Amino acid sequence: MAKVSLYLDMRAVKDGQPGPLKIKYFHKGTTIMLPTTIRLTPDQWMTDTIINHPKAKQWNTMLRLRMVDITSEILELEVTGKLGSMTPADLKKRLMATIGHSAQNKDSFLPVFTEYVGKMTKAGTISIWNNTLNRLKAFCDHKGSDIEDLTFNGMTPEWMEEFDAFMAKTAPKANARAINHRNIRTVFNYAKKLKKMDIPYPYDTFKIKHQETRHQDLTIEQTRTLKDYPLAEDHIAKSRDIYMLMIYLRGINSADLFEAKKEQIINGRLEYYRRKTGAFCSVKIEPEAQAIIDRYAGDKYILDIAERWSNTTNYLRRMDKYLKRVGPVKVEKHGKKTYSGMFDKLASNGARHTWASLTFELGHSEDTASDGLTHKFGHRTTNIYVNKRYQKNVDKANRDVIDYIFNKEEKEEVA
Repeated sequence: MAKVSLYLDMRAVKDGQPGPLKIKYFHKGTTIMLPTTIRLTPDQWMTDTIINHPKAKQWNTMLRLRMVDITSEILELEVTGKLGSMTPADLKKRLMATIGHSAQNKDSFLPVFTEYVGKMTKAGTISIWNNTLNRLKAFCDHKGSDIEDLTFNGMTPEWMEEFDAFMAKTAPKANARAINHRNIRTVFNYAKKLKKMDIPYPYDTFKIKHQETRHQDLTIEQTRTLKDYPLAEDHIAKSRDIYMLMIYLRGINSADLFEAKKEQIINGRLEYYRRKTGAFCSVKIEPEAQAIIDRYAGDKYILDIAERWSNTTNYLRRMDKYLKRVGPVKVEKHGKKTYSGMFDKLASNGARHTWASLTFELGHSEDTASDGLTHKFGHRTTNIYVNKRYQKNVDKANRDVIDYIFNKEEKEEVA
């Protein structure tokens, strides 16, 4: 006869915190755990009965009915000869459907997560979110549960702390873990605000940890040194030149630069939509920028990167590697080279930081810098590209930055 029982799962639960109550059944050497929405502390549970809880009578009645349904379903599967051919996973799905899990568990996390990710189109973004899903699956496995059983109600502030501690074993840097936490928070917001789900919000209590990162910008002296440093190796010189081009184009992102086509240059301006945010950007191509574009021009693209590399991300990794080699080179026996890089932390994304820092250093406003970087949110003037007055301010700021780098005039404050 089918042996169905109840199990209070206190594994990986902190002292004093409630654990999830589950329905347990053993099939083909595997224990099948069916979730409920009930969470209890050990003093509220005795054998197969809920005690010392204001909803004890209601919940005990509901659980007895649910266990009768499960037992009846298992017996029917036995009689019809279907049970023996079912895998534990198949049986679990069947039993969850029997107790109306998909309907009654309206706060299931995974379906909402999957629905939200399903709206995405960019492969890079989807990859980041899939990594979050994998970390959630690993944590659920660690706790002896299934990702399909994960509910919004079960993801309490205490659960978030446990999840963070679990991730810290393989991701000690807080900022790396914060990516997953922000993704999960986004799903909570999506569920509450757009799907109008009545769920708790753990982020009122749980705070995502952040760690201040090292500034990636160069000083004006470092920028000038980088620009003028004599480099004998063409591949390193090209990496340096493209870094400088990124600055001259107002800190343009590498993906936007490498994918930009010649047809996007209109009336001396590079016009594009940022891949990351979708915001429109129009950058005046100054002579210093044009000189580098001419040096490394492609046939269809403004640079030859996308035409030489099937995956521009691979080139970017190579570029970041070469940037760290800018500096004195010692040639040893048999031609082996030892590089004494002057900028050991230099990377392509630092061009954006450098442009912003120099803009502020020259006295330009935060709004002008924000417009120049094409930030989509956070400033009242952001995305007002049709307004010529703001465009003029950004163009002037960029020209000032380039003149500052070339030391054409002394730094002066901008009103």
